[in-house]
Amino acid sequence: QRLEVRFRSMYEKLKECSRATKILEYGVHNNRWYEIMPFYSRGSLADRCQQKTFSENEIVKDILPQMNEALREIHQKGIWHNDIKPQNIMINDQGKLVLIDFGVSVISDDMKTVATRFSGTPGYMNIQAMSGNYSKETDYFALGATVFYLMYRKTPVDYQQGILQGAVLRDPRKNAGLLEGQGKISDRL
Repeated sequence: QRLEVRFRSMYEKLKECSRATKILEYGVHNNRWYEIMPFYSRGSLADRCQQKTFSENEIVKDILPQMNEALREIHQKGIWHNDIKPQNIMINDQGKLVLIDFGVSVISDDMKTVATRFSGTPGYMNIQAMSGNYSKETDYFALGATVFYLMYRKTPVDYQQGILQGAVLRDPRKNAGLLEGQGKISDRL
């Protein structure tokens, strides 16, 4: 019941946010929380990423301003989304971006950091979020990781791991110490 009160409060606040999905119905079924939202026939930014690469111009002039507005709106209501990623940014019938999936979001009464359980998507989370501490900065970090993904089709973590893996694979003898914990990675690149 506490969960239902939390979500009801959040959904009431989200009604005033033009860049957040409208929740048509919500509740508990078989001890699991559910939310029903409109169908977005244009899909998500992740879907669009499968079809095309976004240009810097599209990101800077279209995507970032809309997402900044979305985050500003929900943060003014004290809501930290905690799972910003291309799959949770939908495109409505007017071509505008809308945030969805507030299932792991939290409400901050004092507009500061909220400590909670680990939730979110690895690759889009900052170190604070990985330890269960969320703030509006957590959402902005995830937005940055989302922009990186739209440009390169990899999260920054995937990109970094690829670079490190490539460095080891290029010259295994030179980099053997990396696997044994010898020396700094930056010294070997």
